[in-house]
Amino acid sequence: LPMLREAKRTGRRVELITNGATLNREIIAELFGMKLDMLWVSLDGADATTYEGIRTDSDYTKVTDQLLQFSLARIRGGHQTKLGLMFVAMKSNIHQLPQVIELANFLHAAELKVTNVMPYSKEMTDEILYRKRLYDLCYNEKLMDSSLEQCPVVQLPIMDFEQAEVGQVIGETDAKAAAPGGE
Repeated sequence: LPMLREAKRTGRRVELITNGATLNREIIAELFGMKLDMLWVSLDGADATTYEGIRTDSDYTKVTDQLLQFSLARIRGGHQTKLGLMFVAMKSNIHQLPQVIELANFLHAAELKVTNVMPYSKEMTDEILYRKRLYDLCYNEKLMDSSLEQCPVVQLPIMDFEQAEVGQVIGETDAKAAAPGGE
């Protein structure tokens, strides 16, 4: 926190990226007090099993409870610090992207950034979603429910829609049909 305070003294935009494991009421109050611009929290699953399977030695319930405390304190106190969520997309969690978007909305997140996994081991290469041709994602009603009161800005990486895991999430039974110029 001292480094964040020093950075804020420069008058520049300051953001913090964290796994959220150490967030608590005192730290949240300090972040608001220093007028942190954005708090980014990695949330790679929409339930404890997926999240804790990816982030070992983590506690999904504790992190999401603290995110809810952050959001409530932000709203009640009129604080300007925004919440952003980071989601690392991989085969084992891509099916939960719609639920993570719902969670981002529930937590009043300003942004949800989705990135591709960068494999750090041979085993992790089995988790990547971008081996073949790459396509731009078009608007999809299943991913973006326009009935939501407040919807976060969602930034998705380029993904391979020919892979069944991605095709299922975007609502395509034949993932090739989802590709631009697809059948």
